[in-house]
Amino acid sequence: MPSTFLHTELLFASPTTAINIALAVSLCVLTPYALRQRKRARRMSKRLELSSERAEYYKQRYRLLTDSGRYKNKQALPEETSHLAMLDDEALFKQVDSLVRNEQLYLCSSFQRKTLIDRTGLPKERLGSIFKQYSGYDNLPAYVTALRLEHSCLMLREEPSLTVRDVAEASGFGDTRYFLRLFREQFGMTPSQYRCKHKASPNATFQV
Repeated sequence: MPSTFLHTELLFASPTTAINIALAVSLCVLTPYALRQRKRARRMSKRLELSSERAEYYKQRYRLLTDSGRYKNKQALPEETSHLAMLDDEALFKQVDSLVRNEQLYLCSSFQRKTLIDRTGLPKERLGSIFKQYSGYDNLPAYVTALRLEHSCLMLREEPSLTVRDVAEASGFGDTRYFLRLFREQFGMTPSQYRCKHKASPNATFQV
């Protein structure tokens, strides 16, 4: 047997030779393991690098949304105001809802009714009325909160590298504790529990 032969060689070899043989055997045994560990470490490093890049991307995107002036002092053109004012309430709501969703206005933590007044040129009374009638929520703030929670769920499911605080900020919540309270009230669990539950049940859906 090879092991018996190796044992015999070591028994009769000089101390230096025996050490060299033992080292050679150790290298033969340890080298494949070391190579596997090195490959594994490289894969983990690559995953962490990608996760870090994605997290930074969303942080930069959030900063752009809040700091670029996209939502600040952007006034509606006269022709836009005239067109919107001529629509009936239901058609008007669809237009404004499309504006809010397509431009993701709700992701700015300072978004409020005045933002829509500036963007549409419509009076606050009519805006309040159409959201109460057609949004499915009592008022504009409730509608905006629902959109932010919906966005936070998407972030929790698709961006595991983001912290809960990052998710809150990227979803338009300026206060993480406020976000946590709203999320728990809406879903009966914390954002972290939601993320874990989604991992355990990839096909599970949670409606806002």
